[in-house]
Amino acid sequence: MCYLMSLYSSALRFYERALEIREEQLGSDHPDTAIILNNIGNVCHDTGKYDDALKMHKRALSIREEKLGRDNKYTSGSYNNIGITYTSQKDYESALKYYHKAMDIKEKLYGTEHPETAMVYNNIGYVYRMQNDYDTAMDYYNKALAAYNKKSDEDNQFSIVLNINRADIYRLQGCNVKALDSYSSILKKQLNTAGECHVQTAVIYAGIAETYLNLKKYDKAKEFFSLALDIYTKLPGTTHEAESIHSRICGIKRYF
Repeated sequence: MCYLMSLYSSALRFYERALEIREEQLGSDHPDTAIILNNIGNVCHDTGKYDDALKMHKRALSIREEKLGRDNKYTSGSYNNIGITYTSQKDYESALKYYHKAMDIKEKLYGTEHPETAMVYNNIGYVYRMQNDYDTAMDYYNKALAAYNKKSDEDNQFSIVLNINRADIYRLQGCNVKALDSYSSILKKQLNTAGECHVQTAVIYAGIAETYLNLKKYDKAKEFFSLALDIYTKLPGTTHEAESIHSRICGIKRYF
């Protein structure tokens, strides 16, 4: 984690210097300046500085709306990034507002069956999931999966993520058998394409464990949480996830 934070600090210093140069050479309202503002916003978001991230992304958006127009892919990217930041702040109403702006542009530019559009559908689905509106979340996850698979390989990582999201909704709705069937199918694809020691493999194992926990099958839950924990302890930058899974395993022990 310290290493990653060091990388972010270095990246931020680089981007801030690049911003100074861009503003001197091109001006503060040039589309290329907006690119640097966007990059700074992403670094701020990834380091939890959400207010700073919003400030940078909104500056970039203002430039892009003025210089590139509203129906532009970069403008859509700014709307989406602002939506992501509001989601991280749990301001779901604002997140949906900006995601829908991004979605409208993506649909105009690419149509409803394109990977770019699918990514926004997925983001909207996540917001509804966090609001416990599982039916609407599933609708958007289904739209995302259909849109993505129309132009992409069904076994690539984003397609697998979308399928995990759908399985999660089945679990959250209490459809545990359906959830287990979905996780098992996804796991086979994941192991074939990315292997055992991969973050999405750990996510699937954790999802299976949570489903067994719903079914009060505590031995199986502990088994799959342990598989997830083993992966997280081997991967860099997953300390938080490992601690969370360890806590879940400790919580199960009271049932033995």
